[in-house]
Amino acid sequence: MQTLSPTVIFYFKMLFFWPLDAFIDSLLYPNNSFAILLLEPPIEERMFRVAVQLVFFLCYKIVRFKNKSIRASELNVRRLADDLTALIDTANAPIFGIDTAG
Repeated sequence: MQTLSPTVIFYFKMLFFWPLDAFIDSLLYPNNSFAILLLEPPIEERMFRVAVQLVFFLCYKIVRFKNKSIRASELNVRRLADDLTALIDTANAPIFGIDTAG
């Protein structure tokens, strides 16, 4: 079964913004119908919708980029910790002083 990519899911979510924005505008401006505001919005309304979508898209991409870099950093830290643990475990001479008398 093929799953949708996160970018496609994001665009589907943004498609729901247009009807919501048109509905809110129809409540704020009762002289305009919901259908007209949805299908034929004024140019400034179109620009606003596109600008909001662009802002959300850029935030989404920044968060994804930061998550990838954080995951990579965590992986590097785990590798370093494993290497140091292996070094300590396989050292010929004891690294830490051990009191044999107890």
